[in-house]
Amino acid sequence: MKKLLYISIILLFILFGCGGNSEQSRMPASVESDSLNIGFGDAAEGIGDENASGLGAEIKSISTVPPPPPNTIEAENGTLVYKVDSVLTIGVVSRVEARILKKIGKETTSQLVEMTTHTTTGVIKTEIIKVGDIMDMELISLQPEVFSINEVSNGDQPVDETTVTEWLWGVTAKNTGEYNLILKAKIKGVSRDKIVFDKQISVKNKPKKMYTINVDISDKLVRYEDNTLRLDILGRVSDTYNIEWGGNGKVVLDFPDLNIADDVKITTFDNYDISDDKSIFNYKWTIKPQGNQDSLRYTITIIGDYEELIICNRYIKINKNIKGTFEIFMDKAAERWYWVFTALLIPLYQIIKKKYFPEKKIFKRRRRKPTPKPN
Repeated sequence: MKKLLYISIILLFILFGCGGNSEQSRMPASVESDSLNIGFGDAAEGIGDENASGLGAEIKSISTVPPPPPNTIEAENGTLVYKVDSVLTIGVVSRVEARILKKIGKETTSQLVEMTTHTTTGVIKTEIIKVGDIMDMELISLQPEVFSINEVSNGDQPVDETTVTEWLWGVTAKNTGEYNLILKAKIKGVSRDKIVFDKQISVKNKPKKMYTINVDISDKLVRYEDNTLRLDILGRVSDTYNIEWGGNGKVVLDFPDLNIADDVKITTFDNYDISDDKSIFNYKWTIKPQGNQDSLRYTITIIGDYEELIICNRYIKINKNIKGTFEIFMDKAAERWYWVFTALLIPLYQIIKKKYFPEKKIFKRRRRKPTPKPN
């Protein structure tokens, strides 16, 4: 019984002892708040060096580290104008252009379109895109065996509101058929680029056609008279041909060694382009030599968007025309002395008029007699 009593007293002592220690170790709410503020505050007031190097100082050092800069790219609205020929000729370099200005509006679009090279098959398009301070444009093909692409301008270029930024490429078709080119525009960033334009453009690669040419002109031209020159360009009807040409082109007659205005007069009757749509082309000119040359060199050239082809380069003799030469001399003399004769005839006419055709006065003015004075 006594043992049980002793055990009960010991248990009560232990219980009351633990309760007292828990009350002493319990921290009032105000103290908890102050210690928390000290741990995260700007200064460790009331805390020794040991506390300052503890958890509070560690949290402070972590909270003051600046966050990493976001990878954002600033952009504004701008205008992109580009031109790609829809038809390419095998072996002929085609010009692809793109221009960007950090500005939008009808006037801006018109300015960029006006600067773009206009070709017979070129399609000029405009787009409103996001534009950064540094831009890059790429022209690529997923089939490198079909196109040869030569980048003429630099890739990364600055873009602003006042100066037009231009990219140029030379594209040569190597295989016939219908294919695609891809045009991309990117804003250059610090760690990565932002694609703002990605367009697939369809083009058709066509081979050159073979033609036979016939030039019809007399052996000699007559000076001061109209002489006819005819040219027939025929699609190949046999195994023989003279030239190869692809696409559209103007047929031009020229006398490269002469002053066209003074030495020869050319009249063109057929002024249309050669193209792949037809196989027969007929042209006619009249030539009037007006100089003193005994022979003339003339050329006939096909001028395309990216290519020029001389199909005829010959000399032809000039026949003297005595009658025509005399008539031209008289015409020039009359024109030269016209004003001299006119200046001499005017005073001569006045003299003859006064001498042989005097003016007759209809009314003759009488002098009034003076009135006599009264006496």
